[in-house]
Amino acid sequence: MMRNALCGGLALIIGVFLLALPVAVCGQFKYSQIAQDTLEPGRVVNFYTTPRYNRVEGLFLNVGAWVNIFSTHRLIGRADVGIGIKNRGPNTLLAVQKHYFSQNRLVIQAELFDQTTSNEYWRAYQFENTLAALFLHEDFFNYYGNRGWRIVADQVVKETIGVRVGYTQRRVVDMAVNSHFAASLFGNSKTWRRNPAVNPGDERVLEMQLRVDRRDNRYFPKSGWMVDLVYQHGAGDFATEGIFIVHRNYVPIWSSQRLVLIFFAGFRSGQVQPHHLMTIGGISSLRAFPEYYRTGQNLTQANFNFLFGQDLIRRLRLHRLPTLDSFSLGAFIDVGDAWNSSRHKNNLFSRLSGADWLVDGGFSLLFLDGFVRIDFARQLRGGDGDWRITLRLVDKL
Repeated sequence: MMRNALCGGLALIIGVFLLALPVAVCGQFKYSQIAQDTLEPGRVVNFYTTPRYNRVEGLFLNVGAWVNIFSTHRLIGRADVGIGIKNRGPNTLLAVQKHYFSQNRLVIQAELFDQTTSNEYWRAYQFENTLAALFLHEDFFNYYGNRGWRIVADQVVKETIGVRVGYTQRRVVDMAVNSHFAASLFGNSKTWRRNPAVNPGDERVLEMQLRVDRRDNRYFPKSGWMVDLVYQHGAGDFATEGIFIVHRNYVPIWSSQRLVLIFFAGFRSGQVQPHHLMTIGGISSLRAFPEYYRTGQNLTQANFNFLFGQDLIRRLRLHRLPTLDSFSLGAFIDVGDAWNSSRHKNNLFSRLSGADWLVDGGFSLLFLDGFVRIDFARQLRGGDGDWRITLRLVDKL
């Protein structure tokens, strides 16, 4: 009973944060489905808040609201305003979305925004980063200012296929580097990693995304696969093109054992700027290497995870010990690199020739069906053989 209650509570937390996430051309490896309203039938307004804490903004507080403008026409409005106590002015988001069709849902949304954003939101949830900053003096993201407007269309073609097309016109803004003001409960002897500067400029971005999701469950997959394809074409001060691929495959082996394969690949060309670069190392990447271990316009990484489920715990008769009945074990190998192209390369294989592969491996201790995971990872190639321990919350593989 306690286990189910904890799982339910964590699922509720992740659901609230996912519903409040804005659509943004920032998570290059993230299929940015339009955030859906949380209005109950007959309700006119629904308020929410998603505070955060990081090394650049300090404590960020906000309040947002979904507003049912014309319920009969399924026209929904959204307003969100917030401020970080140590950096920039107010963050604002104003959006209107129109819903079409009960089947094969189509949502069209127009936005005005002036916000702090990051290119690394695919690594972790905001609340996970907040806890790391508060307790461990760690911040997994780099930040820059992002203001302008966009219009996006999100179409469910079939139950397993989604398509999204968006056009954004924005101003990229550099943010002041605050590295020492934010305190943590532990780890204050460490120095915050510097927030890198970006080159201010105007950017117009056409983005097309495709998702094919054949997993048996969206949030707790046991079998199946998923592919995200993202294409970005940038113009203005930064003329770039980018292609990004994410593939996840869940393969049942026997009983509760399964293999989870996760593959990322991203390639960008043109007038590549600091806010376009991709990084490797750390959580959701190569777990034995520090965050931002390497940075470049190209990235490829593969994570091979073997989850034993409860089988190994029961074979060792450890499930009889207090609390261990909710634990399971896993093993993993991570391979990848981030690099810059020394010359123009037109095909995938010539781009991959510039990679210098990093490799690590280790084992995982999972609690509450993987809602809490501790990874013990060791550098096997490209490092000094160091060990690293990371804690993940609500990061289901």
